[in-house]
Amino acid sequence: MLASHSVGGYKTIRDKLIAHNELRKSTAGYDFFGDFKELKLKYGDERRLLETLRELVDDLLYLVRNIDFNWDTFFRQEEKNVCDFWEIESVDGIPPQESSGASPGSKSAGN
Repeated sequence: MLASHSVGGYKTIRDKLIAHNELRKSTAGYDFFGDFKELKLKYGDERRLLETLRELVDDLLYLVRNIDFNWDTFFRQEEKNVCDFWEIESVDGIPPQESSGASPGSKSAGN
């Protein structure tokens, strides 16, 4: 996985554009790194990389701690934290559906 093309490409983006601003000499002076074509990354590479990392985390958690990780619960909790922080109903603009097990005192869009 670490030798994969997409990992190398995203590492380059991190090193040259996000964590540091690489400047390159040009005829007009200096320019920021911006030649993403040379990285040969394709749309969807990031999703495959994240899925591979997710599987790796699952395997490591099972091997090291002998536990299973529930990603759905994790992402629901993270989305709730984002909504609470930004004081919004949902991250995608669609109000969450009430679950059948909602407690009587829980907040809803009308409260």
